[in-house]
Amino acid sequence: MRPCRAALGLTLLMVAPAHARMCRLSVLEPAESARAGLELSLGEPDDRDHPTAWQGPLIVRTANGARCEMRPQLGILTTPILHDGGRLLVVTTYSGSNQQIEALDLTSCRVVLKSPKVAAAATYANGTISLGALGWGLSPDCALRPR
Repeated sequence: MRPCRAALGLTLLMVAPAHARMCRLSVLEPAESARAGLELSLGEPDDRDHPTAWQGPLIVRTANGARCEMRPQLGILTTPILHDGGRLLVVTTYSGSNQQIEALDLTSCRVVLKSPKVAAAATYANGTISLGALGWGLSPDCALRPR
């Protein structure tokens, strides 16, 4: 009976990863967005050779042909830009000293997160995007949640 339990346990362990989706945010460099199956248009860059900010609007085309457009509330897009490898694109915007984080669901083209405006720089580390004392990361069901 023990071998059956062990075999059953092993089978379950082998099957579970095939059905699980890895939820992980990764930095998305605009110039390399095609590798993620996306085409990004961020508007006019601050510097043509080494852009770090764009005037917007953000226009995203996915590999399946869907098109989403977002006009950030604070106007200027900057880094970090994050992607979960699937449906979620997280962008950082600013105006003056205020920054804001906005997340766009690429399946519905809806903004699913709009952070408060904060006089702090957005950072990304260890799976969490932070803005001052605020932070968000992906939950096991791949939704963006406060940390």
